[in-house]
Amino acid sequence: MIGKPDIVIKKYKIVVFIDSCFWHGCKEHGHIPKSNSDYWAEKIEKNIMRDNMVTSFYKDAGWNIIRFWEHQIKQDLSIVIETITNLIENERIKQKNEQL
Repeated sequence: MIGKPDIVIKKYKIVVFIDSCFWHGCKEHGHIPKSNSDYWAEKIEKNIMRDNMVTSFYKDAGWNIIRFWEHQIKQDLSIVIETITNLIENERIKQKNEQL
């Protein structure tokens, strides 16, 4: 595993990341602090680039990857849970059909 996923479901090749609005550069809620702004802008940009590489790694390896923003968890946890649950169910059905 790379990128330290928050949830890993190996049986169904699912990884879930919950990205902090600040650290991962959320367009809605992220911001660059005024103090030492060059440092923070570079740091957050590197985090975004790493997130993109991690996403590509899992997709290329045939994994399902879901990324949620921190604010999505806070705003509507039920939608987040439903999204994960639906993906698990779809992968379960897919595996079952492959066994037939």
